[in-house]
Amino acid sequence: MDERVLFVDDEQAVLDTFKRMLHKKLTFDTAGSGREALDLIAASEQPFAVVVADQQMPGMSGTALLAEIRERWPDTVRIMLTGMADLTIAMDAVNEGNIFRFLTKPCPPQVLYGAVQSAIEQYRLVTAEKELLGKTLRGSVKVLTELLSLTSPLASGKTTRIQHYVRKLTQLLNLEEEWKYDLAAMLSQIGCITLPLQIVDKVYSGEKLGEEEEALFQQHPNVAKKLIANIPRLQAVAYMIASQLKNYSEFPPGKTDMPFVMGSQLIRVANDFDTLIIKGMHPSEALHFMERQDGVYNPQILRALEKVPAERSTTRLRTVGVAQLNTHMAFDQNVTARNGLVLVRKGMEVTFTVIEMLRSFNDGIGVKEPIRVIEFE
Repeated sequence: MDERVLFVDDEQAVLDTFKRMLHKKLTFDTAGSGREALDLIAASEQPFAVVVADQQMPGMSGTALLAEIRERWPDTVRIMLTGMADLTIAMDAVNEGNIFRFLTKPCPPQVLYGAVQSAIEQYRLVTAEKELLGKTLRGSVKVLTELLSLTSPLASGKTTRIQHYVRKLTQLLNLEEEWKYDLAAMLSQIGCITLPLQIVDKVYSGEKLGEEEEALFQQHPNVAKKLIANIPRLQAVAYMIASQLKNYSEFPPGKTDMPFVMGSQLIRVANDFDTLIIKGMHPSEALHFMERQDGVYNPQILRALEKVPAERSTTRLRTVGVAQLNTHMAFDQNVTARNGLVLVRKGMEVTFTVIEMLRSFNDGIGVKEPIRVIEFE
């Protein structure tokens, strides 16, 4: 699909010139004002890769238009084309609209076309990177978390709940690069793969650990860091995970707003809040308890947590067959094969990997049915 370009100018003669010069080379639309341009972009099913705007237009200047586009559609690359060779306007355009190119009228066709082509290439780079982060990288991380679900179902369930809280908190706090915090939450418990299963089960069931067990558990964030630090673009995520057990007061005062500190505190708050609820506290009681712990948690995150509902509630207990399993469930009993082999332990969330494994067993040895599950909203 060809990338779309939008030319915005209040002079119809200028727009007609664009059509004559570029209609065989580009897929583009035109708008006669800033408001018309915004309405056109908002109504379009396909995003615009590039917007080329005149500066002097009635109602809304090109600078104001491109600044609003930057706010609402940040991936769209912005070019200013104006007859006013004014340095102040150029500086405003760059600072407020984050302009990719600044061109002056009259602009030779080859110069305009070259600038638009460069802008399209920039758009492709930005969207390709988002595609990598949004699908390829996240898909790879999902494989790791599904491995955790097979080896430690309680740790996997804890991960799902931590991710729920972290996603809500990053939205409420308007944090940039949400994907980093989301991946940090997804991978926060991956180091538990290396721990004895009885330690993991005791931790996530709310039981107290012995001294040696606690020392082993305290190492899981560093294990996770070593596992993922060499994955491209995940270095910051690795540091968030490595510091997840630290108190807020342990970070240097000048660094508490840095992303890796914020990420580690998001995980810490989400983890501890969930643990208190598992132990039987009401969400408001758990929050008040955490607020009384001086220096442990970032106060800004706790204030945001007041607006976050507790992780999903149970709707009902069901008994189902293997064919009826879906990813909105958790097992309320051990699942065994017909020969007695335990396939899945109680408490494990139903994932795509688990469903496929159970279907394979059911086609061969067979799985004992029905299976008792908890179904979530």
